[in-house]
Amino acid sequence: MSRFVYFFFFSILVSTASGQVKYETLQKDSGKVFKQAKLINGSISEQIKNGLQTILNKYKRDANDEAIWEKIRAEADAFLYSYYKNGKLIGVKPEQAYFLQMGLQTMTGQDIAAGKKILLAGIAERKPSEFTIIKIESLSSLK
Repeated sequence: MSRFVYFFFFSILVSTASGQVKYETLQKDSGKVFKQAKLINGSISEQIKNGLQTILNKYKRDANDEAIWEKIRAEADAFLYSYYKNGKLIGVKPEQAYFLQMGLQTMTGQDIAAGKKILLAGIAERKPSEFTIIKIESLSSLK
């Protein structure tokens, strides 16, 4: 018995205030749909990097401890989840589309003592679970 696999592909070009976005959708016979959004003028990774930097900068005046790291992770997670839900990050599940790390896995004791906050994010722009790594640093203004 032979099995046929059908692939459907289409592209939509949308103009926005920040530039043109090209949405590409590939659907396989499994019924799973992956959407890929590419900014023609600008880059999604740059937008995400700027957004994460803004989040980290909001906490410059706060202590560099686990409670603040959790707040930053939660806010960054909500930010990246919105990109995932809008089809700009690729994956069937959010875990395939992005990850976040902040805490003892991204900072040394010296970093923490110096007030340096380091957020590490991985985003899947082209394929699920193939991450582009973004590292964001912020120095506390408490010192």
